[in-house]
Amino acid sequence: MKKAVFEKTLIMLIITAILVSFYRPGEAEAAKVKLNVSKKTVYVSKSYTLKLKNAVGDITWKSSKPTVATVKDGVVRALKAGKPR
Repeated sequence: MKKAVFEKTLIMLIITAILVSFYRPGEAEAAKVKLNVSKKTVYVSKSYTLKLKNAVGDITWKSSKPTVATVKDGVVRALKAGKPR
């Protein structure tokens, strides 16, 4: 009888320890990263600075058409007419 109670208690302690190990107080769901614009016209030889909201860590900026527009550290520079994404 004592052995059965001990085994049940041990199993309950193990289950409780497993459940507690998954609990992370204070961890909120990450906020979605948002860009300040979804579409922007930038004229040749002009630039526009993109801004991110809720961004954490290193950001990699990339132009889909580097011959039309370049982007470095969020600054888009228009080189010639076209539509990069």
